[in-house]
Amino acid sequence: MNFTEPYIRLPAVIIVRKEIGGELAIPDLAGQRLVTIKNYASEKYVAESYPDLERVSVPDIETGLRMVSFGLADAIVAANASAIYYIEKEGLTNLRVAGESGFEWRLRFAARNDWPELTGILPKGLNSISEDKKREIYRRWISLGGTGWVLT
Repeated sequence: MNFTEPYIRLPAVIIVRKEIGGELAIPDLAGQRLVTIKNYASEKYVAESYPDLERVSVPDIETGLRMVSFGLADAIVAANASAIYYIEKEGLTNLRVAGESGFEWRLRFAARNDWPELTGILPKGLNSISEDKKREIYRRWISLGGTGWVLT
């Protein structure tokens, strides 16, 4: 596969219950239970970068969000867009984005390596989209709910 340069950066954010105030970074979670999602790159990042934190690994984002919402854990690290979707879907109105984790997904398009023409066409297509149109697309498909993503 051949990949384009990243066209969007999605931060993994820290989500907590609303009664926990202020901006938070992962080091602020020392002594608390932090949920990570099993087999996600963000889980590996947290484990390697903050080995002393008490982590709880869950199979999916819904489980982790419910655990935080119901007070079974203190925070979760998850992709902002996915978290906002499941928070709305599950009606977990007592959660908020408290900060960024330091990890981000860099999304790219991929093309088969035996189709080199497509590898050249994809960046041209992405670059032809105006900044206003990109913002319109992102506002429609990704709800920010706090800390957001970075356009590239």
